[in-house]
Amino acid sequence: MVELRIENGSDFLDAALAANEVFDGFDPWWRGHSVATWKLHPSVFRVDNAGNKYEQNIAQRFALKAPSRYPNCPDRNDAPRWLFLMQHYGLYTRLLDWTESILIATYFAVRDEQYHHEDGAVWALMGSNLNEDQTGNHYFLGPYEAPAYTLFREAFDLHGGKPSNTIVAISSYETDIRMMVQLSEFTLHGVPTSIEELPNSKKFLAKFVIPKAAKLRLKLALNLFGISESTLFPDLEHLAADLRKMRFEP
Repeated sequence: MVELRIENGSDFLDAALAANEVFDGFDPWWRGHSVATWKLHPSVFRVDNAGNKYEQNIAQRFALKAPSRYPNCPDRNDAPRWLFLMQHYGLYTRLLDWTESILIATYFAVRDEQYHHEDGAVWALMGSNLNEDQTGNHYFLGPYEAPAYTLFREAFDLHGGKPSNTIVAISSYETDIRMMVQLSEFTLHGVPTSIEELPNSKKFLAKFVIPKAAKLRLKLALNLFGISESTLFPDLEHLAADLRKMRFEP
């Protein structure tokens, strides 16, 4: 697996070109981690001691209680749209967020100052290569294509049998403006194994380390590029959060 470094503004271009070269001229997806050692697996697999069928139980309860709180719920049997909605509102799911932009991924790696004492990382993923490794098909899967649809359904199936144990890159619905501005993409996981632990990960994965000493400088550079809380989260709450940080001449 390729592992390089991002330390300043010019390294964004170098990293993007390096990933493009590694993946034979194709542009990868990107994901930023505040801590370089964090694993590439979804939130639902990071919960300890949650009990049997935790994922299915919380998904079922969300779908049952959401209609009184949200006017545009998906059809009851539309598992992909339900899971995207759950992911958007912060429920633990088997979806893992990616973006088409290295700048956005880097922002998520450096945004939280509580982690500025640790190295971060930006990951590059060639989803079509991942799918070829996992399914034998070298293309991105739609949510209703096999085996993606089966993986979505398993997230709700309290009485299911043996899981699919597959990780795939999927094309997603832009169900919210946040997904549009963040250039969101997703991998869908039917197994707790993290992507970097898959046997052939060097075929579809590259890692760029962000030294802790470079985080604040990179965050300031990204702000100059127009990458901030209020641009990536286009709502009043994050607009206000950005404005609170501003200072003006007396």
